[in-house]
Amino acid sequence: MGEAERLSHVLPVPSLLPDHTPVTLDEDNAARFLSGVRRRGAWPNQAQVAVFGPMPGAVPTTTTTLLGSAHTAGGELIPGRLLSPIEIQQILETESELTP
Repeated sequence: MGEAERLSHVLPVPSLLPDHTPVTLDEDNAARFLSGVRRRGAWPNQAQVAVFGPMPGAVPTTTTTLLGSAHTAGGELIPGRLLSPIEIQQILETESELTP
């Protein structure tokens, strides 16, 4: 299978977490989230949350990517599985290859 054909079968990242409620953070909160710090917000209690935000330290952009998973309780976003900067970069590279 050639590279173009392989990439045509790749699903977008959000399809990996269909039962997760999406939450998007700004750059400052995304960096703190990736450090494992709880974030305060007006979130209802959710057992499964997919957290999106910009890649911390990257060139400012409107593009967001999956940062990890979490849950919310008592107005706090509590990190669960955090992606490493290498994993996030791989997602961004794959998404850019899929975009015509």
